[in-house]
Amino acid sequence: MLAVALEHLGLSVLMLEAGGYFLDANVQNDLRGQCIGAALPGLVAGRTRQVGGGLNLWGGQVALLEDDDFQRGKMNGLMSWPITYDDVYGSLGEVMKLFDSAAIDLHAIPNPIRQENNLAYQYGIQIFQTAWLKRPKLNGTFWTHLRRTKNISLFYHFPCIGVDYDARIERVSGVRATHCSGQRISLNADHIVLAAGTFENARLLLLPTANGGQAPWHERKWLGCGFNEHVDATTAEIEIVDRSRISDIFDLSIYRGFKYSPKITWSKPQRIGREISACGILFWPGNIRNSISELVSLGRALFVGRHVSEVIMLPRTIASSVRQIVPLAYRYAKQRRIGSFADRNAYLRVSTEQPIRAESKIVLSSQERDRYGIPRLVVNWIRADAELNSLREFTAAVQHWLEEEKIAKVHIDPSLDRMESAFFNKVDDGLHHAGTTRMGLSPETSVVNPDLRVHGTNNFYVCGASVFPSSGCANPTLTAMALAVRLANTIATHARAR
Repeated sequence: MLAVALEHLGLSVLMLEAGGYFLDANVQNDLRGQCIGAALPGLVAGRTRQVGGGLNLWGGQVALLEDDDFQRGKMNGLMSWPITYDDVYGSLGEVMKLFDSAAIDLHAIPNPIRQENNLAYQYGIQIFQTAWLKRPKLNGTFWTHLRRTKNISLFYHFPCIGVDYDARIERVSGVRATHCSGQRISLNADHIVLAAGTFENARLLLLPTANGGQAPWHERKWLGCGFNEHVDATTAEIEIVDRSRISDIFDLSIYRGFKYSPKITWSKPQRIGREISACGILFWPGNIRNSISELVSLGRALFVGRHVSEVIMLPRTIASSVRQIVPLAYRYAKQRRIGSFADRNAYLRVSTEQPIRAESKIVLSSQERDRYGIPRLVVNWIRADAELNSLREFTAAVQHWLEEEKIAKVHIDPSLDRMESAFFNKVDDGLHHAGTTRMGLSPETSVVNPDLRVHGTNNFYVCGASVFPSSGCANPTLTAMALAVRLANTIATHARAR
């Protein structure tokens, strides 16, 4: 994304990729590390080394941070962004064009949700929608252009192993990389950007410089610190009372050809003054979709002439499916809503942001190295009562709303209700790594400045979710891409001035 944005601005780009065009088990093995805090499956499962990076794992959900996510100073100055909502999303249109999604409306709300929002607001809850790209990967035209353009030189299977820094002029002159075959290269450029992901960005900065000198980023006490994730958990069972209203609120919708999924979060008055945010969805782990799948399987077997021992099930399956499909088809045609097949109780899934903690961090291992001789990561992921309290408070607010409105009865998980630390055994990491090279105004509390330039240098930048001062509740991918386009414009401005 960043390389193409730079090229579109007339710059020539050298692009180092640690992997290749396809997933490779040996390359993935280089991502292993040690967890000394909470278990973090996403250390490996949530990362990939291949051209395109994390976009290859992205499901295509596009969501924006809220305006008040950028302004946390009164509660926690460490979580405030040094730039504004408009600064980050001013180039959003350029990002969406790369995905052939310029027509997407990130603020679309169907009328039934608008009506329900008027009531939900009274309980401190807001209903919103997140959009999904039709194709959550960069299109074929993008990849063809990347291979053919003469303005982007791509070196793949060349992980970076060091940075050359010249203290006399406060510049990074280049980087060094190595191939699995043993070949080593040095590349020089006017502007250097690390865009290797939250873990690798910090890992590379924690390494000694390639020429053995001291660099200003090694003096930053927040380098590698402030690692944060989204903490996800199933917090309650939802016993549905009014299925019609549940469908009005939580059914998927289609607008301009894009799919939207409803979520719930704190209303704006409730967000003000809260240190961390939370949001939730309803899901049905097993529902009448099984009947649809069963019908399709039986139909396929019949049409290819196979013996179907369960053919006696066919009338029941057809009847069960039709009872659901007909009203859902009518609902889609009339309201462009995709039915939830809510033939049974649902569950509430809540995702909470984490407060910024210096002790939640990554360091370099003193014992283990990867096949290139680079120290592996040691991750100390901290979770504590603040996250438990956020999960419980939000779930209780949803309970109050749904029960007072007689929409559903909410049965909160007993261990969460009692704020037991054992509930952490039921939570998951959200695969949304952030914060290890945080952005800020002061070198005392950050690693990069508002332009994403490393403090103490004049041509060295970091890009990605690693620079986020805080994460809000949105999927970070779209925000990271918007920052990449913003950075491309910053670099192009400096390049023209030279």
